[in-house]
Amino acid sequence: MKKPLKISSKPTVTVKLELDSRVAELLAVLDDEGDLKAALLKLADHAQQGVYRPGAWEREWICQAFGTGFVDRLVPGDPYGRDNCEHIFHRPRRGKRHRSPRRSHDALLVAARPAQSARSRSDGPLRGDGLRTRSAHGAAGAD
Repeated sequence: MKKPLKISSKPTVTVKLELDSRVAELLAVLDDEGDLKAALLKLADHAQQGVYRPGAWEREWICQAFGTGFVDRLVPGDPYGRDNCEHIFHRPRRGKRHRSPRRSHDALLVAARPAQSARSRSDGPLRGDGLRTRSAHGAAGAD
């Protein structure tokens, strides 16, 4: 049995996450063994790298999903406490590090949606999963 990816040995935060079963099935495919928890932990690991490592490929991915506003909430420094990293890494400003679990849950749901262009957002009505269908220009939403 594969051990789940452990991001940190520091105190942890438990997040209860409720996903649509189809979303869970799709995300589980990302892990070689179909382990949804392992897939979500790996996604979280890459996402946090995109936050604290400005030059990482994950930064662009995070900016596509969340926009660039989060960068204003960062300051130079290593979130893991390593010395002499101010010129390499960013950490959250001191103070409130994360919001309530409800807000974190909402952010995770938004992050789970694929990035959409402005055109695809306005192309059609919402499907049951919250994404928009396309008009005659494409077949998004068709199974």
